[in-house]
Amino acid sequence: MKFTVYSNKWKHENVYGIKFTNNGWYVKHAGISGDCDKRGEPYLYDMLNLDQVDYPPTLGHYLEYLWYNSIKKEKRWVQEKLDELCLWIKSSEELKLDSDFWKDVSLI
Repeated sequence: MKFTVYSNKWKHENVYGIKFTNNGWYVKHAGISGDCDKRGEPYLYDMLNLDQVDYPPTLGHYLEYLWYNSIKKEKRWVQEKLDELCLWIKSSEELKLDSDFWKDVSLI
């Protein structure tokens, strides 16, 4: 499955690999990969932070809710819900303050 996020830093979408596991999620992108808990910690957030992607602070709660409700669902259904979360992140990223005044704010 995939987790596609838009990065203002790179001006394009990044596609993270994500897989449902017995204990949470497995995520992979570039040089970062590994098993995460049900909320996507730590590696999903390592990737998002590295790409300076703004994401809703409650994203982990929604990923955990999805995990618990995905146990008996088909991959297609899970992917549709992941896509909804990605659109939510994209809207947060698009609303990021992006003028010259804010450019030096460190997000890490």
